[in-house]
Amino acid sequence: MNFENLDSLYRSSPGAYKQLLEFMYQEFEKAQSKITSSIEKGDSTAFSHLKHKIFSTLNTLEYVELMDALTQVTSFYEGDKSLSAKELTFRVSDLFQHLFHRLDDKIAELDELKVM
Repeated sequence: MNFENLDSLYRSSPGAYKQLLEFMYQEFEKAQSKITSSIEKGDSTAFSHLKHKIFSTLNTLEYVELMDALTQVTSFYEGDKSLSAKELTFRVSDLFQHLFHRLDDKIAELDELKVM
């Protein structure tokens, strides 16, 4: 995962950057809940919509692991049963938790800049 693209865009406005990251965090939380639910229910249409909704942001963050996991879920719906829905749900949830941790760290880093 890489924040360099966003760092360069928001270098002069850490307050706006923090707001963006907090918004992203909230949107990713909503997406995770809905994505894991759609995997568990086998709802490929809802999953596809949600994946599409967050994929460009994940690409901006260069979070290849989560993008790959979501692509694996798509493959699962297309007939690749090398992993079960339960395994995919666990993997996707774990990667989202890593994303939340990194976003928390980045938000804390921006808070420290305001103190200095």
